[in-house]
Amino acid sequence: MRSLLFLILTMLYLNVFSQRSISVQPIKPDESVQQELLQKTQRFTEAWGKSDTATLRKLLAAEYRHSDIWGKIQHKEDWLSYAATPRKISDIVSSDVEMLLYNNNIAVITGKMSYRFGEEKLPQEIRFTQLWTTSEGEWKRAAFQATLIDKSR
Repeated sequence: MRSLLFLILTMLYLNVFSQRSISVQPIKPDESVQQELLQKTQRFTEAWGKSDTATLRKLLAAEYRHSDIWGKIQHKEDWLSYAATPRKISDIVSSDVEMLLYNNNIAVITGKMSYRFGEEKLPQEIRFTQLWTTSEGEWKRAAFQATLIDKSR
């Protein structure tokens, strides 16, 4: 979690000081930007479920960092190697997906994902946070952090 927070703060810091006019206030994106990001988030989820690394690679930023439900952090190529391994995932449903923060070329998206995994089709749910950045008009996922929702409590 500290790594993700550090990455977000670093990205915000770089964004602020790389702009000609300094503005750290989140702004509301126009509807087309919001829809594009939410569609890319869904496209990414579907590609992950199918181990479609060609699509995933197009949607990942060069500096991508992935923090999984066990706290393991992977860089882009390591995570793509993991994602290439076929998994028995079905019934993927994203919900509560919303843009939490937006500031021109950075967006933070949160939500919940439910799916079934393994031969036994065990249900699993996670809460996630995604950091998306844009460069030259193309949105890419730069960071991801997931937390397992413990149903036993």
